[in-house]
Amino acid sequence: MKNYGTITIPKGTIGYESESGYNNWWYPDKSSSLEFPRDIKVEHLKHWRNQDPMMVFCVPLCAFKPAELFENARPKYITVWFHKEHLDEIINSQNA
Repeated sequence: MKNYGTITIPKGTIGYESESGYNNWWYPDKSSSLEFPRDIKVEHLKHWRNQDPMMVFCVPLCAFKPAELFENARPKYITVWFHKEHLDEIINSQNA
């Protein structure tokens, strides 16, 4: 599996929150989409299994919550899933 490392997800990108599923593993919840309100750096969770065709990333909660709420929020990160093809488009456009 490709390791995406840390990348910048641009404003307006749609991702999907995680939901607990079979054997309490985490899966993308396609009914719970999130639109990124600004550009944000995210980190690929490369050790999570079964990430094809969607990949999972660690996203700072402050991307979606105001800064003053971030101080008291638990957890400080959420997991967001993206389609692999969309990630490749994002990376290719940033490297062009």
